[in-house]
Amino acid sequence: MLLFDATLSVLGLIIFCQATFYHPSLAGGIMRNGQIYDPEDSSVIAIGINDAGEPVMPMGTKLKVCSSRGCLIGIVQDSGYLGKNIDLSPAAFSRLADLDDGRIWVSITCP
Repeated sequence: MLLFDATLSVLGLIIFCQATFYHPSLAGGIMRNGQIYDPEDSSVIAIGINDAGEPVMPMGTKLKVCSSRGCLIGIVQDSGYLGKNIDLSPAAFSRLADLDDGRIWVSITCP
């Protein structure tokens, strides 16, 4: 199975996964990159971690995330137990779907 990694940009691969958004209670918390999480920042992307607890993609990686409604360019700034899915800020998610959708299918490439 294909995992997130640096080969996205080298090989021009497209990853398909599900995207959700951060719970409102996480606003103001510290992300893996050391910055404070802002739900209004539409560039926030969180990715999964591997078995060793390390992010499956380096912090700071730019990704193009697309849904049937549109695309955005975001930056990997956080990580968590997401499997092979991603988590977005509500501001980012709302550019791709209605927040009421909760979970959507997206494609991910390196811009």
